[in-house]
Amino acid sequence: MGMGVVLLATLLWLAQQDPSSVPDPDPTQQDNPFDLGMPGDSPTEDFGEPPRPEELFTVVGTVVSIAEQSLTLRRRGEIDAEFKVDERTAFALDGEEVTFDRIPAGSTAEVRYELRGDERVAREVQATSPRGRRRP
Repeated sequence: MGMGVVLLATLLWLAQQDPSSVPDPDPTQQDNPFDLGMPGDSPTEDFGEPPRPEELFTVVGTVVSIAEQSLTLRRRGEIDAEFKVDERTAFALDGEEVTFDRIPAGSTAEVRYELRGDERVAREVQATSPRGRRRP
């Protein structure tokens, strides 16, 4: 019986609360920070922040294979890393700008890349010829 009285008193108290104490939502404001607006809008536009530039990551390893659209890099103690290569990827070998096909397997390379979804896209590949094998 005592629990029922407490429940009834709580319900009556809630019913008597002043409805003006509940804020009236502004129709020009988003209800939810995850409501991103129109399709195609960037989330940063809705939050008033400028879009961030692409963040680049760096990894160093040995070139296992390189082709027109991909690069495989072996890192000590880790699994091989696959990178997508596109028309924006810049290649250098021993400090000189080259095309992808001039970089030999076995070269040490520093790859600066961006993440695009679950793909690593190479932006810069700075390679050094394998020991004893300098570029002609």
